[in-house]
Amino acid sequence: MEKSLDNKLRRIIRKLSVKENTGSNVKDIAGGIGYIFVLVGIGTYFNYRRKKA
Repeated sequence: MEKSLDNKLRRIIRKLSVKENTGSNVKDIAGGIGYIFVLVGIGTYFNYRRKKA
């Protein structure tokens, strides 16, 4: 009886932990890094343009 209860609880706990960890995946991280590169590129462009003039 204890083994079957442990197995059922283990499945429920596993499902709950998977739902909690879906907050940041690889796409979100890559998107954030890309966003940072775009901002740095825009800043570099305007900085170069200001020094050239």
